[in-house]
Amino acid sequence: MVDILYEVELIGFDETKEGKTRGDMTVEERIGTADRRKMDGNVYFKEEKLEEYRDMALAVKNPCHLNMEACLVKLKRYEEAIGQYNIVLVEDENIVKALFRRGKARAELGQTDAAREDFSKSRKYAPEDKVIARELRLLAEHDKAIYSEAKGDLQRNFWTSTFSVTDAAGFGFSSKDFTALQQKQVGECSKQPKMRKKELMERIYLLCL
Repeated sequence: MVDILYEVELIGFDETKEGKTRGDMTVEERIGTADRRKMDGNVYFKEEKLEEYRDMALAVKNPCHLNMEACLVKLKRYEEAIGQYNIVLVEDENIVKALFRRGKARAELGQTDAAREDFSKSRKYAPEDKVIARELRLLAEHDKAIYSEAKGDLQRNFWTSTFSVTDAAGFGFSSKDFTALQQKQVGECSKQPKMRKKELMERIYLLCL
């Protein structure tokens, strides 16, 4: 057996000067942190360290847009909320929180395809997240219900527009019997969309012999 040794060099790390994560800070502490980052960013800009300046600017800007979006969602102003997420995702399209929340806003507006795309992207970066998996499952169930409802409406409309009680009388059916046959044969009719009216009526007649 051969032992393999790795040499790891720490290049750098980011740490808040307060020693707290953003979620643990008070509002006043967050404002103070933002002000300090702004000043640090100005120093980078004067020194023409533009990449560092950009990173510092985004560190201040993106949380503001995300917080604004959260407020807009609570106000049910989903279109505006999506606009805030778009601003963040233009800079970095891999922010899971922004992708997921935009998906939720789109789902509220009935934009299921766009919502599914956002949830799928966010799941790519957080495959074990149960909340994301649940939203995808809810979308799938919603789409299935809509499809079943639309299919039923289409089949019923086909019968209503194609046949009438007069047609039924010509084959010796009462209106009550004809209605029952319509319901029974909706599935059969949908499988034969190109069959002529006379052929369909004859098929129903033969089934009742």
